[in-house]
Amino acid sequence: MKSSATTGGIKAAALAVLSTFLLCACEDPRRVSWSPDGKTVAVIAGDGLRISDSEGSVGEPKTGVELINWFPDSRHLLTVEYEKLTSWQMIQKHETAEDLKGAIDTAGKMLVQAKTTKGDMDKFGEAIKNLPYTREAVVYLRERKDKEMVANFGDKWTSVKNTVDVGLHNICSYDVSSKTFSDRKQIYSTMRDVKEVRLSPHGKAFLLVYKQELDDQLTLDHVTFNTATSTSVSNTISGAAAIYPDWAPDGSAFYYVEEDRTANPETVDSNFTPTLGSLHSLNVNPESDDLVTSRDNRILAKMIFRKNCRVRALKDGRVIFSAMPAQLPSSDSQLLNKQTLFVVRPNENVLVAPMVPMETFDSDTDLVEFFDVNPSGKMVSIPSTKEGVFVYNVLTGDAARVSGGGFSWTKRLSFIPSWRNEDELCLGMKEAKPDQTIEKSDIVLWSPGKETPRILSGNWPASAKRNFLEANPTTGK
Repeated sequence: MKSSATTGGIKAAALAVLSTFLLCACEDPRRVSWSPDGKTVAVIAGDGLRISDSEGSVGEPKTGVELINWFPDSRHLLTVEYEKLTSWQMIQKHETAEDLKGAIDTAGKMLVQAKTTKGDMDKFGEAIKNLPYTREAVVYLRERKDKEMVANFGDKWTSVKNTVDVGLHNICSYDVSSKTFSDRKQIYSTMRDVKEVRLSPHGKAFLLVYKQELDDQLTLDHVTFNTATSTSVSNTISGAAAIYPDWAPDGSAFYYVEEDRTANPETVDSNFTPTLGSLHSLNVNPESDDLVTSRDNRILAKMIFRKNCRVRALKDGRVIFSAMPAQLPSSDSQLLNKQTLFVVRPNENVLVAPMVPMETFDSDTDLVEFFDVNPSGKMVSIPSTKEGVFVYNVLTGDAARVSGGGFSWTKRLSFIPSWRNEDELCLGMKEAKPDQTIEKSDIVLWSPGKETPRILSGNWPASAKRNFLEANPTTGK
């Protein structure tokens, strides 16, 4: 979704290296988002972003949308959209002078390696694998040094230069109250790979999480904006953040997880390897969404986490987050490499407590980092790769397993289950009798105590379901 590449039959190491920057055919599970009033749902369907009412009546699609967030009025939608940049001139318009210099420097090093390796694409790929700005450098080379690259690699270079995409990520807003899209208002743009946008409760700022070009760390920015004037102001909060921050419901603060770079070596890949860090609270002016001048940055919890850890703040003041249950010091074998949920109350105390006992769910198949909570915070949902969705009542300790057919990265059927309101959970559920060649699902609303869920996507067009709610069970396509 972010950027794309089609490798075809090419086996060149260089293309494989370049493709690691592209997130080919990315499948992001955050595809279904309910408006704050629960009356409208935005869905990144198989043919684009569609708006549906609560009865399943769906509007026409809009293509190119990667991420979605609702404004508090339940009328306007914030989107992240990908725009392909096809020339070096277009890149120059959007990239900073420092980054342009870095891309040109990489292009020079790639040209040297092309001559040094004498057409051996495997050796060339190994030589350039740690260089930054490789995508931009390919565009520069194909426009400025194409003959030299062709002389070294021939058709292999042609395949590479025609495969690599460079793109701009535009953050925009639309009025979608009639299930159609108003004229686009562009708020912000970046050439970095956007992982998350989290809109404030007042709709005047958002938290932006993106991957830097120079390393695998995630940067968290606080961005205030004015849709009327299309202006914005950005402040970097963290250069080593987790993907999913959140706002306090009253907009007076936001919460994020940050890696402790002094405690963790630079080589640690915290996408998969647990790292030491902290849950932070940073104050915001609730009237303007601007950062408070003093920037009272509080540490609410020390924790061991992965980059996909999620933070959610509830109306009653609790902050829930996913992390590893650990007691330090410990050996590697003692450190449990599985996440569970914890809760802290920033305004009352800073004591951290487990929220969902690990023995109540399957820590091998339940994806805790994709949890969601209902508005009161009494019910927690956790999707599974195997057995549908685990639902836990925090007050009573009652647990249920909703058979949704599994949550899988390999099958293009998945989205994070989310609570529409206090009593209805929106999830994907397989048909009772799917045919043998196509695996079919629907978007449904499930309520505790009701045996039959209500289907929303039953009458949607085939183009909306394809590669989203329908897939080949073998290939996932």
